[in-house]
Amino acid sequence: MQIVNLSRPNLEIWHEPAFLIVYTTQSLNTALVHEIRNKFPNITIWGLSSYHGVLLADGFKRGTYGLLIEDADN
Repeated sequence: MQIVNLSRPNLEIWHEPAFLIVYTTQSLNTALVHEIRNKFPNITIWGLSSYHGVLLADGFKRGTYGLLIEDADN
């Protein structure tokens, strides 16, 4: 499981992702969602938005982040 910054994702290091939970404080790049679905057709994507920020280990951040769960995490 890893937190990924979806403003600058590196899809090449994702290994068989099963789920992606997207948290955003801004508009999500829909082209990125299509790219993720094309590269990983079995992934389940859930999303939600927050006005104030996304809570990360180092505090609230503005932007688009995801919690990526890979098959090995199950």
